[in-house]
Amino acid sequence: MNKIILLFLLTVFLWPWCSAQAGDRILFIPHDDRPISYHQTVEVVEAAGYELVLPPKELLSNATNMGHPQELWQWLRENAPKAKSAVIA
Repeated sequence: MNKIILLFLLTVFLWPWCSAQAGDRILFIPHDDRPISYHQTVEVVEAAGYELVLPPKELLSNATNMGHPQELWQWLRENAPKAKSAVIA
């Protein structure tokens, strides 16, 4: 019986902490600035409760340029400590 009470108390007291963890930051570098790669992905991930750290759009490739990979690497090095995880396309 004591184990059940202890488990219940741990659940009650740790639940707010666990749900707060869902709001952790994710560093996200999409492969370009198309809506499916950038805007729609950001909307879905933020709707799930995560905060994204994104590079400036002018560093990404688009229909008229190939992007700026060296500057993206620099941005990654500077911003990686601000996020718990990363998704790099």
